[in-house]
Amino acid sequence: MAELTNFINFSQNLSYLNISNCKIGDDGLMHFCKNIYNFNLIELDLSKNELRDLSGFYLGELLQKLNKLEYLNLAENSLNGGGFTSIINSISTLKTKNFRKLNISNNSLIEIDIRCIVEVLVKYEFLEEFDLSYNSLCPKAANSLGIYLKNCKGLKTFYLNGCNLNEESCPMFIKNLEGSSIKELYLDENPIGQIGGILFANLLKLNKFLSYLSLRKCEITGNVIKILLDNYAGNENYLEIDFKNNFLSEFEKKSYTEDFRIMEESYTNNNNSNIHGKKRSLKILIN
Repeated sequence: MAELTNFINFSQNLSYLNISNCKIGDDGLMHFCKNIYNFNLIELDLSKNELRDLSGFYLGELLQKLNKLEYLNLAENSLNGGGFTSIINSISTLKTKNFRKLNISNNSLIEIDIRCIVEVLVKYEFLEEFDLSYNSLCPKAANSLGIYLKNCKGLKTFYLNGCNLNEESCPMFIKNLEGSSIKELYLDENPIGQIGGILFANLLKLNKFLSYLSLRKCEITGNVIKILLDNYAGNENYLEIDFKNNFLSEFEKKSYTEDFRIMEESYTNNNNSNIHGKKRSLKILIN
């Protein structure tokens, strides 16, 4: 680690640093954070290491010095508890507007960590992309994240794949999304089922901001797509939804694919003929 920090300090033009999957633990990160003097980094990737609670405190102090940092990747570590809180507190008080992207997926976050995001990180309004995937959520945590998305006006893209959103916790998450200005939402590999699917179909009826929603492998049935098509009729906000790898029969897939083809031809003909028919606003992917 000493050789690495010396190299970074002498490479003042270095702006992208990837030290993922290097078996770095708390002691190694402590040395890194205390001995680095090159604060020109734009992207820092520390994913797939062995960072735990103590690492969060060291990172929190370092972040205050990295004024040019735009992207921090901490995926696949074990940063939770007090160390995680230190990182979030540090980001929320950043004076720079450069920091845009944060990945803390697969860190075994617990409900108190999620509450910290809602209460503290929301204060930093310049974050545009946030990945919290593969952190198992209880209903209380799901409810808190829904509140965060509603209040965080600068956030454009949010990943919550594989977080155990189910028919119990998904309603808690969805009920707070009305009024959110999020543009892209990824919820793949969550067993939201029929109940979650119908709740989303109803929520999207008045959608004004969301342009992409991914619901792959969410145990959704074809009936949800029918409800969504009915509810979204007349909404002119363009929306693309990925329903691939759900519980649709081959017959339903063929039927909906044909329906989408006819809709596409109708929109094309209307545009070519300058006829003011329905504006194309919904694209659904099922194959």
